[in-house]
Amino acid sequence: MLQIQTLQRCKRHSLSYLLTGLLFFSHAVQALPRLIHQPQQLIILTSFSEQVSATLAAEFSRQNPAIRVRFLHKKTPAALTHLQLNMQPQPDLIMASAVDAMDWLSRANLLQPFRENDRLNYTPFGYSGYGFMWNRKYLKKHQLSVPSSWQQLLDAKFQGHIAMSSPMRSGTTHIMVEIILQEMGWREGWGYLQQLAGNLATITARSFGVSQGVIRQRFGLGLVIDFFAFSEQHNNPAIGFNYSSPTTFLPVSVGIVKNSQAISAAKKFVSYLISTSGQQVLLSPTISRYPINDRLLAQHPSHILSKYRSEPKYTLDYDHTLAVRRYHLVNALFEYVVTYRLAFLQQAWGKVHQLQQLLLLNPSTSLSEQLATIVEQLRSMPFNEIQLSDTQMLEQFSKPIPGSALSAKQRQLQQQWKNWDLLLQDQVMRALLQLENKILPVDTFE
Repeated sequence: MLQIQTLQRCKRHSLSYLLTGLLFFSHAVQALPRLIHQPQQLIILTSFSEQVSATLAAEFSRQNPAIRVRFLHKKTPAALTHLQLNMQPQPDLIMASAVDAMDWLSRANLLQPFRENDRLNYTPFGYSGYGFMWNRKYLKKHQLSVPSSWQQLLDAKFQGHIAMSSPMRSGTTHIMVEIILQEMGWREGWGYLQQLAGNLATITARSFGVSQGVIRQRFGLGLVIDFFAFSEQHNNPAIGFNYSSPTTFLPVSVGIVKNSQAISAAKKFVSYLISTSGQQVLLSPTISRYPINDRLLAQHPSHILSKYRSEPKYTLDYDHTLAVRRYHLVNALFEYVVTYRLAFLQQAWGKVHQLQQLLLLNPSTSLSEQLATIVEQLRSMPFNEIQLSDTQMLEQFSKPIPGSALSAKQRQLQQQWKNWDLLLQDQVMRALLQLENKILPVDTFE
């Protein structure tokens, strides 16, 4: 009797286990399609605006519904920091207009090639040039003409009417600064940038702020990458653009991150960007980038890009290797020589312009020579070109990152720059006031 009861209990337990197993299997089978069809995530780190990113990815998402594209929007220098510090979320791709930044990432071994035999660790899919964007309404209101060269921006009439960003905050601005330094030379280039600062209304927090300021007539002229103007010109006839002389046309690129967890999806996105459909998207008004496929642009002769591309230009043979070697040094110098001193440079150059006008009315060789000496001081800088040959020193420069210490050499040099600035500001302002007293007639009382 006891054996029969035990057997019955065992049967009941076995039946219970069987039912539980069947129920679990049923739930697993129901969940299986959801697991199978769950989209793969592709994370793209980019300096592009949200609107540009969305437009660029729309066709890719239509062609690849199983891949969910997610964008991380950061300024180019911040994007470099994100990869350098292996910050989360970890991106699979990086897209940027600034080729210097892509070169730097490649040199830092943070990218991998798209194809095994690719010469570069990133893939160009478009290109852009650099120049001046303006608002016709603003220029007309202030009776200003349109500049066609870097030199014309130094005219006193443009004082307070120009804007640019900082290379420390904008990869495309870094390229414009490099264009000036490479075209004019180190000493003359930095002299130019400091004189240009005297005419600036502001240095914006990011390059996008320059184009928006021109559109909203906060200022009349802005130093920008070309597509900022092109994407606005479709709907705003007041916006104009000229390539600077010289300019340079550099690639817009995408790079696969070294430790990507979605290599297959990343390669599909790169393939899309260089495909006919991806290249076609670059011609949309929102993006307005030159496609890397020149034949495609030739098929659209009435497109605004075709008009600008066909105009003759003086272009610079841009030295990528040099730009990468001194990337962080140039950014740091611009902050200390231009950004931090902007108010002083605006005031000092404003006074220089006033004295130049007074000397035109009352010419004096001696006083003109004294003013020329002051101008030379204003155009001087605390870092000698000879020091650029010190490769070991250049490698010690980096972008300031919260919580991370700069190298001892960088801290030492930046302190020297501060001391140089304090001494120079005092000397220049004293000399300007003394010269003004000599030029202006003194009232006499009898």
